[in-house]
Parts: sequence; structure tokens; C-alpha cells
Amino acid sequence: MNHRTNSRQLAASPWRSAGRKAVLALLSLAVGIIVGANVPPPTAANGQTITPAPPPFKAGDQLALPILQDIAATLEQIDGRLERLEKFVLQRQSKRTAAAMP
Repeated sequence: MNHRTNSRQLAASPWRSAGRKAVLALLSLAVGIIVGANVPPPTAANGQTITPAPPPFKAGDQLALPILQDIAATLEQIDGRLERLEKFVLQRQSKRTAAAMP
């Protein structure tokens, strides 16, 4: 019987060591995650504050306001030019009609 017990122990031994290794690996992973989550970053430990990086681009409403202001200024220029053109055309027409009437 002693021989049978030893053969059973030898046969079960690789499974036990593999299971033990898996449990130890999972336990080590869990401990690493817990410790990593609770340890402050080095700059925070020294009393320095971490400032977030500025956004790489402006949001839609921040970007739209300057563009709309530029469009409004361009439309005002166009409106002024059209007004001057209308005055010029009206003056030319009034001179032609005055010259045509003797």
C-alpha cells in the first residue's frame, strides 16, 4: 500500500504545483493592483500638484465665435462696397437721364 500511496502522490503532485503556481500568480497580481492603486504618484508625494495638459484643440463653441465675428466683419465690408456701388450707379443713371432731357 505504501507503494500505491507514493504513486498517487507523485501523479497528483504536478497538478498541485500547477494549481499552486496559478493561485500565487493571481494573488500576486491582485496585490500589485491594490498597491498600485493606493500609492500616490511621486510628484504628489513631494507636495507638487499635477496640472492637466491643455486641450489640443478648442471646443465647437469656442471655435465658432471668432469665425462668426470674422464672417460678420467681411459681410459689413461687402455691404459698404455694395452701397458705394449703388450710389455710383444711381449717379450715373441720373446724369444720363438729365443729359437725355434737353
